[in-house]
Amino acid sequence: MTSVLARTRPAACRRGLLGSQAGPVRTFFNSKWVRRIERLTAPSRRPPPPVIPEKEVPPPVDPSVTPVNPVLGSKRPGICAFKIGCMGLWDEWGQKHAVTVCKVHNSHVMRQKTIARNGYEALQVGTGWRTLGLHERRRIGCCIRAGVEPKHHIEEFRVSSDCMLPVGHEFSVRHFVPGQRVFVSGWSRGKGWQGVVTRWRFAGQQVHKATGGMRMPGSISRGMSSSKVDKYKKQPGHMGPDPRVTNCTVFRIESTRNLIFLKGAVPGSAGHPIKIFDGRGITWYRNTYIKAPTPTFIPKPGLEYPVTVQMPATSEDPFLYPERPRYDPRNTLVFIVIMSYILKAVQDFVNANPVSCSSEKAHELLSQEGVNLGTIGNAVLQPGITADEANAVVRCLEILFRHEDLAKSA
Repeated sequence: MTSVLARTRPAACRRGLLGSQAGPVRTFFNSKWVRRIERLTAPSRRPPPPVIPEKEVPPPVDPSVTPVNPVLGSKRPGICAFKIGCMGLWDEWGQKHAVTVCKVHNSHVMRQKTIARNGYEALQVGTGWRTLGLHERRRIGCCIRAGVEPKHHIEEFRVSSDCMLPVGHEFSVRHFVPGQRVFVSGWSRGKGWQGVVTRWRFAGQQVHKATGGMRMPGSISRGMSSSKVDKYKKQPGHMGPDPRVTNCTVFRIESTRNLIFLKGAVPGSAGHPIKIFDGRGITWYRNTYIKAPTPTFIPKPGLEYPVTVQMPATSEDPFLYPERPRYDPRNTLVFIVIMSYILKAVQDFVNANPVSCSSEKAHELLSQEGVNLGTIGNAVLQPGITADEANAVVRCLEILFRHEDLAKSA
């Protein structure tokens, strides 16, 4: 029996508690004991939650960096960050917002590009950290000249002359203001081979009274005249990774861990580098009420700043929905005119037959007399609506909706 167990179990399972004990021993435990041991050892295996203070004194920056007043055409540099993941946050009203958490880690200026040397003005910004064995020689030389550690990712941002920063300057999440709309650039995730419905958002073919053509692209050629498929025709194929730029809003910043919470979706997978920079075009006009620090955040010496800053909530309660009218205001006038003609026909009938009857009976008798909604609708198109007919709408509503007697309403 011992030889059979020795052949079926690995050598680690045949070993005893002291290592020298011979023979097979039981090394598998019940699941409840495994779970209990995991709970007991969890505090020692997981790092403790970070202690985030309410205020802090930011480190000083290079004295050569001074605040400037932005003018038309000023371009601030962006920053490089890493996408961490998605989560939900709540504002003061209790409304939930879907945000993407990004981390700004070791983001430094590595090189300046000027018009005299390169023909344009830009800054090369590096972020992250990577071992020397994974770097090229020229990339290591750039890090040595800049006086910073080897970077994981390097990007370039176009800037103006008044927003040029010195080499070695470290960026912080305070570079952006909560509530500011920014552009986020990155590479989308690879989805493999996809059809036209997923890749190009086609509607597909008919679903009912058809078989197997719900997600088909349809016709792809010009017809029998040319018998060819044009170039760049939207067809099934490999989807992603592709460069994407999204418009997001800075919901919250946290300077202790250099986290920036972006309201919206960000391209790329968790851990991929992204670019965050000021919005252009109409997005720039939407940020005119926000005074972003130019060229970057410059703290005042000895002054404490709040660590966590969140965008202000709306002045109105988002859950206080306004009362909607019973009818669309655009169709209210047409409804009043139609009901005025109906009331006129009802009044003529009541004056001719002064007998107390219900509204349903009146409608039945009116239909016998030849009064229908079609003729009344045609009469609406004719001009000459008087004030008396408009004032009679109230009585018409009482007749048709409150079901009062025609004799009393007349």
